[in-house]
Amino acid sequence: MEQILALIDVNILDHFIVSNHNYLSLKEHGYY
Repeated sequence: MEQILALIDVNILDHFIVSNHNYLSLKEHGYY
């Protein structure tokens, strides 16, 4: 059970990092 939660945690973190990176990229290009 704990392993599954850790896996989900990593996926959420990964998704957040990717979203944040995309946001910063768009910001650099003046979309935000």
